[in-house]
Amino acid sequence: MNKKNITGKKIRLIRMQKGITQEQLAARLHVQGINMDRSNIPRIEHQTRELLDYEIKAIAIALDTSIEDLFDE
Repeated sequence: MNKKNITGKKIRLIRMQKGITQEQLAARLHVQGINMDRSNIPRIEHQTRELLDYEIKAIAIALDTSIEDLFDE
């Protein structure tokens, strides 16, 4: 299986460290105007869904972290 993003594992790690559920992350994205339902979050975290640049930025904001942190391994 080809990975469709390189940030998914780090997104999951940060989300779990901060005690944020997938539902809460989806809601935080929705508040920012990103229409992403909860079923997309596991696909992102398992690297089976591509991410657009504005989605990465919104995820960083939702997780209260930097964009760079999402790319650190």
